[in-house]
Amino acid sequence: LEYSDFQCPYCAQIAPVLEQLHAENPDAVQIVFRHFPINGHDKALIMAQATEAAALQGKFWEMHDIIFANHKGENIGDYTDKRLIAFAEAIGLDMGQFTTCFNGGTYSSRVDQDAKDGVAAGIKATPSFVMTYTVNGQVKTVLIEGAQPFSEFQAAIEAALAEMGLK
Repeated sequence: LEYSDFQCPYCAQIAPVLEQLHAENPDAVQIVFRHFPINGHDKALIMAQATEAAALQGKFWEMHDIIFANHKGENIGDYTDKRLIAFAEAIGLDMGQFTTCFNGGTYSSRVDQDAKDGVAAGIKATPSFVMTYTVNGQVKTVLIEGAQPFSEFQAAIEAALAEMGLK
């Protein structure tokens, strides 16, 4: 589970690392995104809602990628509704459906629940990751905090696979 905030510069920095991690470990890694908007990030909620509105059309990751690819900095006002709508158009969303969902705040409760679940999992900052795997029927978790390099994630995956007897 990735707990992330679309206004967090470290979350933007880690996005390509996670893409590489999944590409190099397609059978061992499934990345599940969870919203964890940080207090003081005034546009994090609307960006989260925009990605969820895109997800309704099967394009969560496309919206995720375009937002992070265009990240200019923290709290500099570059994520207006108009800009998020332009991103939605750029990735080919049905704009009527997107606008209705986005403007209606349809997913604000889901975003809130993700944040509550993150707190319950011990998440304190973004980006943070909860790696879960099973060994002999026992579920194990590893918390990885911060924008770590690829090698850190790969080492955690290798250790988990070895513990599961798969390496």
